[in-house]
Amino acid sequence: MTITMSNNRKMLFTAAGVLAVGFVAFGVGQVYPPFGPSSGTVAPAQRYVSSQVGDADVTLGDTSVPELMQTDAFDLMVHDANFRAAVRDPSFAVLARNPQALTAMAA
Repeated sequence: MTITMSNNRKMLFTAAGVLAVGFVAFGVGQVYPPFGPSSGTVAPAQRYVSSQVGDADVTLGDTSVPELMQTDAFDLMVHDANFRAAVRDPSFAVLARNPQALTAMAA
């Protein structure tokens, strides 16, 4: 019979220990976290918002080169191997410096 008494006592002490831990946890839960405003609460982010870019905000400089690059003639010149070889020739650079010569060739 002493064996059952020791098992009953172990169970009683274990149950008392579990209840004591439960009461302590409940008591700490009532005290912490403190009531009232908490520092560190999550709030929505305030992101930077600026106005959209308008036509008056952008100023364009000389657009003649981009306009030339969008023509069919430029596309033909770029893809023509003979024209590319002629442009590499040093005499073409001298000719390109003379606007009247280029006008005469274009005509």
